[in-house]
Amino acid sequence: MELSNDVSPESLDKIQKIARAEMYGRTQLLKLDNKLREIDHRIRKHKDNKTYKYTLKQRRKVTLGVRNMFAKYVQRKSIQATKLVIQSFAEAMMSRHRMRPETSRDRTSATSSGRMSATNSGEISATSSDGTGTT
Repeated sequence: MELSNDVSPESLDKIQKIARAEMYGRTQLLKLDNKLREIDHRIRKHKDNKTYKYTLKQRRKVTLGVRNMFAKYVQRKSIQATKLVIQSFAEAMMSRHRMRPETSRDRTSATSSGRMSATNSGEISATSSDGTGTT
């Protein structure tokens, strides 16, 4: 089943934009992780020089803050994209099958026409079209 034929072009465009933003954020996360590793290496390398080490630690704190901001951004975009995909899929399925939610009145009419139903007490009963019921 090809879902892209059933989903509106606007929804696909939104999903693609959010996916691109998420991928951009993930790319930035990788770059920032590499930068943090480099700073950590330089801190270990210059353990004797206290002023330089202090500067590197400050740089590390700032880089870590930016990295955490991008991590939240990627997480938000991922959730947003997932919600849009689920919503688009549901809309496509509803339009494809022309389904409507089943109401309690529909269940009652289905029971009286000879189908099986579960009662509140957990018993299963079947009714026939002549009105006689079995438990």
